[in-house]
Amino acid sequence: MGFDIELYIYVPEPEESWLRSNSIDVEQCRYRLFEWHAHQCSRKPTRTIQGYGFCTQHAKVIERRLGE
Repeated sequence: MGFDIELYIYVPEPEESWLRSNSIDVEQCRYRLFEWHAHQCSRKPTRTIQGYGFCTQHAKVIERRLGE
C-alpha cells in the first residue's frame, strides 16, 4: 500500500470558518497539524514536494514516509 501525501496536507474544513479565515496561506508550510482542531503549520516553506511547500521539519517527515 502506498503513502498518501493528501492525508498530511492542510485543507480548511467548511465548519472551521468560525475559528479563523477559511483559507490556505501559501506563505506557510502546508503540513496539517492537530491539536483540538486541524490547522496549518505556521513555518515558512523551504522545500516543495509534489507541488506543496513544507518547512524543513515537515519535509523530512514527508520524505521519510515517501521512502517507505
